[in-house]
Amino acid sequence: MKYLDYQFDRIQFNGLDLSSRLAGIPTPSFLYFPERFKDNLRQIDQNLSKLKIQAFYAYKANYYQSLIPEIIRTGSGVEVMSGQELNSVLKLGFNASRIIFNGVGRSSSALEQAIRLGVDAIVADNPAELDLIAGISKKLSRETSVFFRFYPFWESKIIPRSFIPKFYKLGIQDQDELAAMLSIIGKNPLLKLRGLSFHIAVKALTSSLHYESLILIYQTFLELKKQQPFLDTISIGGGFESRYLLERQGMDITTLLKPVSEFIRGKSEIRRLIIEPGRYLVNDCFLGLASVLNVKKNFPGIWYLLDLGTNVLVPRPNAYFEIYPLRWKKGPLYTSSFGDGLCSSNSVIARNLYLPELQSGDQVLIANCGAYTMNQGSNFGYPLPEIQEIC
Repeated sequence: MKYLDYQFDRIQFNGLDLSSRLAGIPTPSFLYFPERFKDNLRQIDQNLSKLKIQAFYAYKANYYQSLIPEIIRTGSGVEVMSGQELNSVLKLGFNASRIIFNGVGRSSSALEQAIRLGVDAIVADNPAELDLIAGISKKLSRETSVFFRFYPFWESKIIPRSFIPKFYKLGIQDQDELAAMLSIIGKNPLLKLRGLSFHIAVKALTSSLHYESLILIYQTFLELKKQQPFLDTISIGGGFESRYLLERQGMDITTLLKPVSEFIRGKSEIRRLIIEPGRYLVNDCFLGLASVLNVKKNFPGIWYLLDLGTNVLVPRPNAYFEIYPLRWKKGPLYTSSFGDGLCSSNSVIARNLYLPELQSGDQVLIANCGAYTMNQGSNFGYPLPEIQEIC
């Protein structure tokens, strides 16, 4: 399916003419395209089964409830990070056996609920948390499947520059920590170590970091497998870029994951490999619709102030938003930057794009709005936009 492009001066989305289709929709709004989301799901579903890989949608990427029934229909699982997320996906119809409970700071009541329900697995990040899980499991007399989460480069002397530094809050980082967790497993027969996991917190256009991390974790997997007979799963997390940005580079989910898939081929001890394609699934099926409020010309460029604020388009270090005028005007291109009206140097949506000159009242579309936007938004400074489904 095509993504955003222009037919003459009119913006198209998957072949749908938006220039006229969006007439009358107020700004600011978020636009949700169900057919794009279904197509993203189909691509995941059709290709991962060939690669011996399972998808667990990272619910934290987007809480929009219309997404969940489509995910359930494909048989994909879901990953949650808190008791709030756990309750939400249960109410939306997810079976507990298709839920992985991740996170590093969950309450004892949320963990108890997960153990009672019999979720697929609870990811344990440190000895203190695993000890809490063990105590709850014993109290309930319930067998509990756990994954150990590792800092991917925990035993490597070389850490990629683009990755988070060592001694961060996430994951097992040394042998002493691992030994303490294995001791807890050994003393609690109701705990079954079934998987190892890691997460690459980058927007990957290649699988090189996932591949390097998988090689390192696999060595640990083989060592632990000698003493942990239930161990059969590796989760490599998410961190994959939006589908349309991958396709712009000539990639798709199959070619992205090919090195990982080839690595696990023939390794019967790995029953399943899990990915968490949150951003990949949702980021490009949402667009922001905004109006230009003010124009500020600063040589050599132009600033445009929009009515869709950074309270929703949060300017995180790895946020990347693209701007598309609803109508492409003929004439010279200018260095264009976009922000909201808040008095903060951080309230920037996009910088240094080359676009035709816009005027107050012109409308623009903002791409890459589906992940980590509305679910992290607040009403500070700007209203939360309504979501409009565009079919």
